[in-house]
Amino acid sequence: NLSCVYDYLIHNHHHFLSSKYNAHYLQWNALKRTLERVESDFKGDIYSAQKLVKAIGLLNIFAAEGAKIDHKFFLDYASVAMGVDDVEMVLNQLQKRQIIRYRSYKQQFIVFEGTDVDIEFELQNATNKVDPVTNVVSKLKQYFDFPYLPAKRIYYERGTPRFFEFKLSDKPITKAPKQPIDGYINLVFDIEIEDLLKNTKGLQAPILYGVFNSTDKIKAQLFLIQRIQYLIEEVVETTDRVAQRELKDMLQFQIDKLNDLVLENVYAGKGDIDWVFKGKNQLINNAKSLNNTLSAICEE
Repeated sequence: NLSCVYDYLIHNHHHFLSSKYNAHYLQWNALKRTLERVESDFKGDIYSAQKLVKAIGLLNIFAAEGAKIDHKFFLDYASVAMGVDDVEMVLNQLQKRQIIRYRSYKQQFIVFEGTDVDIEFELQNATNKVDPVTNVVSKLKQYFDFPYLPAKRIYYERGTPRFFEFKLSDKPITKAPKQPIDGYINLVFDIEIEDLLKNTKGLQAPILYGVFNSTDKIKAQLFLIQRIQYLIEEVVETTDRVAQRELKDMLQFQIDKLNDLVLENVYAGKGDIDWVFKGKNQLINNAKSLNNTLSAICEE
């Protein structure tokens, strides 16, 4: 089991794991300090607590980014593979001592060095101190990293790379792009589809328009990001390195989630976006049909 794996690694590779040549030096050092806290602070079955902390620490280092390391996983794994009798009780005691923490937004347990800041409470409290999001475009531009999209089919057929750039705006862009950009994917957030169809009829520029039917989920995600940013800048002391690090990890996770949310709408064809080119609706329901449409625009 993972507890034995930890013991094996420490016994055979302690020098390397403790050196700064180790890419995961900080995580191993944090795990070591956490195990020391188990010995000094934990009241209860220390042996079982150490097993759980070792497993959580190794999973924090080596598990995939999206791995679900939650209560259910440990209830099954620790009882069957590690021989821990009362997993739920030990997990609860470790959390009360702030030796481990459950990140609900990631559905993961992490080893935790402790802080007096109640992050969940402060996030809720920040709801009344941060203004709701009204201008989606300006906020998205702060946090969103749009990729350039190649028009693949026309490249395979003609041998010349053609690239489209994402553009965000409240109103549709009508100015044609300049080289080296071949076209725009203009995501528009403040226009009715009927008006867009009318305004872009006959427009010769290589611009594919995407109109969001609903931005409620995007606004909610942006609002959460703003609250986390507020805590980092205004509430949590810069000297509280544990809370600052936890909030910055949370912030990056939520920014990544925002990117996924928008790109999921673009690629998945869930009906949340209406697509328009030259004043006509375009049927785009997945990434392949989107790319085929870009190639067709290059052929115009």
